Amino acid sequence: MGRTLEDELRAFVRSLETRRVHVRIEGGRAVPFSVDGREVPADVAETLSLVGEEAALAIEGREVGDGWRSRVASWPPWVRELWEERAAIREFDGLFPRALAELLAHGDVMSRPGRREPPPEPHTFRATAADGETWAWTADEMFAALDEAFGYVAQVRQGEPAEDTEAVQRLRDVVSVEAGPGALSRLVCMVGEAAEPEC
Repeated sequence: MGRTLEDELRAFVRSLETRRVHVRIEGGRAVPFSVDGREVPADVAETLSLVGEEAALAIEGREVGDGWRSRVASWPPWVRELWEERAAIREFDGLFPRALAELLAHGDVMSRPGRREPPPEPHTFRATAADGETWAWTADEMFAALDEAFGYVAQVRQGEPAEDTEAVQRLRDVVSVEAGPGALSRLVCMVGEAAEPEC
């Protein structure tokens, strides 16, 4: 039978002795202290700040339980992705056993409430064509269209053959832009009147 999470927590606490750090239980949490009065290493303090309650349970011979795993399972996908990323970092960069790395990652997420919020929707730029068609570009798509449109305008103004790409066609047909920055509005004008430098 493999080592339990409680085993890993106790082993971690024992390993601190090689760094002259001991642990006492205060208020239901494992709290580190240095035996020679020196400051507790920052990484030790940070680790126990994330799993202090669970470490205290393990030291006392009690089970940590799976409540934290149920919490992880209830998180929306973007939060679980963050948890999985933090667990991988703890395991491969921090060299923690997988079970302890996952518990630490849980603490990482729980200690940063702002990071549990859903990521913002990418800013979109909505446009309407003369025939009533509407579409939206994300910022990345808009910048790709910028590249195409600037190339098109430069070629037209220099009297060179210019490729009529889909982005250029769409910009030429635009009659209104919602939530678009000045750059997009200006592009609409430039593409529609490519031969007019004052546009």
